[in-house]
Parts: sequence; structure tokens; C-alpha cells
Amino acid sequence: MSEADRNFDAHPISLPVYQQAEAELRAGQFENAIAACQKILSQTPDCVEAYQIMAEAWLDLGNYEAAMQAQIQLAETHYRLGIQSVQAGWAADAIAHFEATIEIDPEFAYAYYNLGTVFCQLDQFEQAIACFEQVLEILPDADTYASLGEIYAASGQTDLAIAHYQSALEIQPDHAIALWRSHLVLPNLYDDRSQIQTWRDRFSQGLQKLCECVELNTESGIQTALRGLQHNVNFYLAYQGQNDRRLQQQYGELAHRIMAARYPKWVAERSMPTLHENLKGTGKLRIGYLSSFFHQHSIGRTTIGFLRHRDRQQFEIYTYYIGTIADAMTEEYQQESDYFHHIPNDLETVCMQIATDRLHVLIFPDIGMYAPTTQIAALRLAPIQCVTLGHPVTTGLPTIDYFLSSEWMELPHAQSHYSETLVNLPKTGMAYPKPVLPLEPNSRADFPLPEDAVIYLCCQSLFKYLPQYDYIFAAIAAQVPQAKFVFLAHPRSSEITDRFSARLSRTFAEFDLHSQDYCLILPQQERREYLSLHLRSDVFLDTLAWSGNNTCHEAIACGLPIVTCGGEFMRGRHAYAILQTLGIVDTIAENESDYIAIAVKLGLEPQWRRDIADRIRNCSDRLYDDSDCVRALENFLKERITSSLNSNC
Repeated sequence: MSEADRNFDAHPISLPVYQQAEAELRAGQFENAIAACQKILSQTPDCVEAYQIMAEAWLDLGNYEAAMQAQIQLAETHYRLGIQSVQAGWAADAIAHFEATIEIDPEFAYAYYNLGTVFCQLDQFEQAIACFEQVLEILPDADTYASLGEIYAASGQTDLAIAHYQSALEIQPDHAIALWRSHLVLPNLYDDRSQIQTWRDRFSQGLQKLCECVELNTESGIQTALRGLQHNVNFYLAYQGQNDRRLQQQYGELAHRIMAARYPKWVAERSMPTLHENLKGTGKLRIGYLSSFFHQHSIGRTTIGFLRHRDRQQFEIYTYYIGTIADAMTEEYQQESDYFHHIPNDLETVCMQIATDRLHVLIFPDIGMYAPTTQIAALRLAPIQCVTLGHPVTTGLPTIDYFLSSEWMELPHAQSHYSETLVNLPKTGMAYPKPVLPLEPNSRADFPLPEDAVIYLCCQSLFKYLPQYDYIFAAIAAQVPQAKFVFLAHPRSSEITDRFSARLSRTFAEFDLHSQDYCLILPQQERREYLSLHLRSDVFLDTLAWSGNNTCHEAIACGLPIVTCGGEFMRGRHAYAILQTLGIVDTIAENESDYIAIAVKLGLEPQWRRDIADRIRNCSDRLYDDSDCVRALENFLKERITSSLNSNC
């Protein structure tokens, strides 16, 4: 439905009057046309068609000043409708209105700004950059420089991002987003190994400066700090492959200080409520789950099993969904919850709801991927607060008591990696749902992939691939002439994909090989095509330092042999845990050389490869919907709650 149709549906009387205005204009009765338009606008102030007719009529009457005024009103109307379209989620309409505004008034800076914001939300970075650059030509301000910085950071142009943050700070030295991001921004891809430590040192120094300069003694200081916290996550820090506990604790303490200054009533220690101590009074243990990813997302898939397989006689589930996407998995979360609250973009309302529900335990499936989740987790909204391995690194928050992990993913000394108390659940630590495979998968030719190639699937996000391990692909290719390594492009940035491709090219050249002969980077795939790609591949190559979790669960469902090498940290041991659970350890490497040898053997010995695949298919069911970890979690929570209640007696 067009905007005009929506307007006329809301005000039925306007349509015949509009038709009259058009007829009067065509007949040369310009004053009558203007009168009809004025009648329309008295009922439908945002009718752009009326402004268009009126501007044309005034122009035909030779009243250029009135015509210009109508054009200005037309531009402002398009702009207002653009804003309304954004709020309604009509991206295409919003773009059309903002572009119409700009066509009428090329100096309308806010139209460019909001158009750029819409393009950014659609991951159309080049168009967004062009819009914001145009704003700077008209009205250079700190917000625009900071917004450009965010786009450049997301598209992998980190140096440009920093330059724009610094330009924002030159205009407004206390600009919260520019200040925080200029100190804490990290690349989402490294060109060589030396860059990792360089950027890590810069991050550490920037975090220290932030801790020193944050001022929480005034309301303005608190608001500035809060705005900075609202726009930053340390997501890419964990992808450097090092122990992040010190830095995460430093950041976590800072986040807690800021949230405590803003919401002092929500940081005090909470006594354990009795079983009947809430409005529902059912006598069950009240467990809350909070995330922005309760939809078709990796977090949605790794968490749903805890709700599906819970003991419904003893536990009552309260789900707080703070994201915006609603799909079939969101509906399942709602069905599996006793109480489901969908509260996006409203931190205070979420916190009030949690406080009202008087939970015994609040569980965060992920902390560190979405800034508002970190903000909420930095408060004390339940007497026991836990985080799972959705984002598999310590939160560093003093308000998170337990880190729920996996017995197979953690080494004996792993507690030293966490500020929380580590709790290892059985096996993989999750009740992952079995993926539903396509009944008629795509063929190799559909991608296209050579029929005679040994397809090594490398489908992790590109930021998981650290440069020090690139040589592994070339070393395999040197021994498996038919090897074809299949990667997936970055979903939002050709810049990142191109830099990754250049990295492979340099590494293969060191082996006197051409990467284009062995490496194929496909665009991001829809779900059916993505799983078909697994089904048409021969070997799954896991990433070192940060292992695949969802991806490896999907590979097993497709009967795909996985080559992995368990790392020092839990995030590097997902595939290790999965294969240990299945009892298929033949393809778990001891080191990088062993990893290469196993991958080569799988490539050169098709019978061994088929044997591994058959064993995976025969026992894969034991990996999925495993309720053992759910029972273990429930037993742990019951013990902690009971102990706390007894200590209060």
C-alpha cells in the first residue's frame, strides 16, 4: 500500500476532493485546485500529493514565493513520513520519502542523516557512507562524524573509523560514542599476526584512560558515561585468542560503576525469595532467561533446549526477550515459557518487570554481543545470576555469579579464565536441537563446486580466522591437489572479504601456489543452501583458537567429518567436546601439524572419510536434545537456592 493509499484510507473524504484538485489543475482552474488542496490538508496534513498539486498551481499563477513555500512544506512532509516509516519498520518507504525530501531540498541535512541510518540498518554501507559524507558537506557535526566512524568500523576500515571518532571529539570533546569507541574499537580482521598485539595494547591503554576519565559525580557525567556504555561491546576482543579475564574484569567493573550510579536501587544484594514470594505464588523455582537473540540465531538454538527439557513440576520459566526480530523460534520461546515478556528498546521497563517477578535465578545466554544486555547484567536483579557459553568468554561483571560451561570444553585450570565461579555441565553443556535438513538439497553444480574436488568446508565467520593459521590451508593444498577450500564472504562488507582473500593469496604464494586455484569464497547462503553446502562437502575444517559451535552441530547433522584441534580456552574446544560426546576422536588433532596430517588423510583416503561419515551418522542422535545437562543445571540451581534459603533462616 502506498503512502497516499494509507492517507486516503484514514480520511475517505480526501480522495474525491483530491480527484477534484487534479481535475481543476488540468482544467487551468488553479485557484480552485489550491482551495481543494487546502481542504485536503486540513484533514490530512501529511498528504504529499496535495502539496505537489498546490505548488504546481501557485507556479502556474506566477506566485513563485507561494510555490516555493509549498515545496518546502512538501519536503518537510516527506521527511516526517520518512521518520514515521522508520518507526513503523517500512524501510523501503522511509528511503523513498527521504530521497524525495532530498530531491526537493538538496540541503536538507537531516534527511541525508536519516537516510544514511536506514542504509546502515540494511547493511548497505557504501550508500550509508555517501549519505553521511553529504551531511558533513552541509552541516558538519560530531554526531555525523561518530556515525561515520561506526560504519567504517563495521565495514573493516578501522583506521578511518578512528579518524572520524577523533574528528567528532574535536567538535565535541565529551561526545560519548566517539570517546568510548575511539579508545575501544578493534578490527574485525587482522592482516598479520603482529597486528593482534598492537591492537590489544591499544585497547588496554584506551580502557585504562576511560576508567580514569569517567565522571560519575554529576548527572551530566552519569548520562555521558551511560551513553558510551550503551554503544559499546567488546565483541572482537575475544577473537584475539588470548586470556581476556583482566581486561574483561576492568571493563565489567566500569560498567557496574556506571549502572550503579544511574540505578542505585537495582545494584543492592537481593535476598533469596521464598517459593511463594511473588505475585503468582505457584511454589515453583522461578528461573529467568534474558537475551536479544531469542529468534533464528545461534543463541536461540543453543538455549532453547533448556526450556524444552525443563522439569515443569519444579521450575517456572520467565523469558525476557529484548530483541526486535520475531519469527518461528521466537514463538517457540513464547510457548515454552510460563511467562514471556517481549520488551525491546526499553531497559528500565525490562528491569522493573524482572524485579517484580522476584526471580530466584536470572540466566543470560549471552553477554558481550549486545550492549543493553551488558547493561542489565551489570545490575543485581536476582539473588543468583548466571551466564552461559553463548558468547564464550568471561563477562568480568561483579554481578554475574556463575559461568555455565561444559565439562568437555574446559581444561583443569580453566577457572583462572573466569571472574565468575565456573560450573561445568555434562558433555557439551547444552541440549542443542537437531537441525532439520533439506529433503532435496542443492547439487554441487548449483554453487558451483567441481564434482571431482575434495571440498573442505570452512564456513566460519571470517573474523574467526586468525592470520597465523592461514598456512594450514596452503599446507593441505600442497599435498591434496584436488583440494577446494570453501569459505563464506562477510555478510556486510566486501572490504573485509577482499582483505581475507588477499591474506590467503600471500600465504599460498609462500608455498608456490595460487590461492585462486584452491580457495572459493561464496556469498552468504540462505538456510537451505547453507545446509546443502554441508551435505555436498567432504570435510569440515574447524577454526583454531575459536572453534565452531553451531556450525559443528550442523556439520554433524550432515554427517560431515570434522577436523579440530582443542585450544587452551573453552571457545577453542567446541568441536572437541562434540566429537568426545560422540566418541569419534579420530579427527581430533594434538597440534597444528597433526591437524594438517588428518585433513590430508581425509582428502586422500576417501574410504576412511566415508567410514568416519558413517560413524557420525550412526551416532549423531546422541548429540542432540541431550537433557543430561538440563538435569545437571536444575540440580545445581536447586542446591544453590536451597542453600541460600537455609542460610536466611
